[in-house]
Order: sequence, then structure tokens, then C-alpha cells
Amino acid sequence: MKSLLSRICIAIRNRGGHIRPRAQVLGQHDVARIQEATSAIAARTSAAPLTGSSLLVVGLGDPESNHLRRPHNIGYRFVDSLALARGSRWQERPEGLVSTIDVDGVAVMLLKPGAGTDSVGSLVRRLIARTGLHAANCVVVHDDTDLELGTARKRRAGGAAGHKGVQSVIAALGTYDFPGIRIGVRKPGDPRKAKDLVVLRFSRKDETVLALALEQANVAMRAFAKEHSSPRAISPEPAP
Repeated sequence: MKSLLSRICIAIRNRGGHIRPRAQVLGQHDVARIQEATSAIAARTSAAPLTGSSLLVVGLGDPESNHLRRPHNIGYRFVDSLALARGSRWQERPEGLVSTIDVDGVAVMLLKPGAGTDSVGSLVRRLIARTGLHAANCVVVHDDTDLELGTARKRRAGGAAGHKGVQSVIAALGTYDFPGIRIGVRKPGDPRKAKDLVVLRFSRKDETVLALALEQANVAMRAFAKEHSSPRAISPEPAP
């Protein structure tokens, strides 16, 4: 594979330019051509098909939020932990930040959608199309105010249970036949409404309990990866 510099040089020549000897200082015209060529390469790369993964794990969260440790961003935190544990870097794509990891020999793509939770569905649909996977190979990870803090549950399929991010994915995919992982964020006996809970910041004590849930979620994700060890065509059930 050609280096990025080689590809830029080729792109510049294709646009009728030339490359100055290395010892010479680049002028504004040269810089402009390099920027134009780099942008063109980035555009082609970001729109290319992304194949080779058997499972897509989507962590729901808020890309504009400065408070990562809020319950609303638990999906982001989960996929961040997966990438960090395996030393995998994030790459910018039209759908958001993407990283690919190996889970027990299975290629798993991670996505941190580049849109708010309420409008995440179209990004998930676009990435599924580019990976060549199906809805049944997409695991959506999100907070759940109906579950106690420190717990996580697998969801084979089903409705959104009031979660707007999951609702958005269901609407975009036209099916509820995709798995998920629900991570509990409600403290025992906390009577507050869901909309109030998801914007609170976790305390240090909460973080200790939350670590247990993230580990449970990791076990669930590995189970899904084992089940989806190869891409398979599944006819999704239409959403009602």
C-alpha cells in the first residue's frame, strides 16, 4: 500500500501540478494543492466500504457533551473501554468514530455515533450498509433507568422501552430485530424520573459499582461475538 505522502504526490500530479525538490520551501500555491489532494483522499477513504467485521457494536452517547461520566454516555464509555483494553485507535468516519478490535478471534467494529442519541439511527443504518452486515449483527449498547446501577442485561430483540436512541435505530432500520446491551444507571430506591437521572454525574462510589456493570456488559458482548463469528444474512422482522 502506498504511503500517504506518495498518494498526495500522485494526486497533485494528476491535478496538473508538480512537486518541488525537498530542499525548497513550499509556497502558498503548493500548500493549497496539498490540502486539496489530502481532502480528496480523505473523502474517498471515508466513503469506502468497510468490510471484514462480523459484528458491529454501537455505543450510544452524546458527542457534544463535556460530561462523559454521565449515565447518558454509558454506551460511549463501554466501547471506549473495549478499544482501550486492546490498544485500538479511533478513526473518523462520516458516521462518527470507528475502531476495530479482535474479540476471541472475531473481528468486531465499534462505533461512537457522531450525532446526538435522538438522531443516531441514520448513522447506524449507513454504517451497517457499508460493512455489509445486517441488523441482527448490530449490538446497541445504552443506559437503562429501569435497571439498577451495577447491572447489565443482554437484549436479544424487542422495543425501545422508552429509550429515544434505541427508538431512532428501530425507525431507521425498520426493524426491532437487533440485539442490545442495557446498562443499569438507577441507584436503589432513587425515585427520580429517567430524564433527570441520565444527566447526573456519577460519584466516585457510583463509579466503583458501575465497573461491575461494564464487566457484565463485556461478558455479554463476547457472547454476542461468539454467536456472530461470521457475517450471515438474516431477514429482519419489520417493526410494527
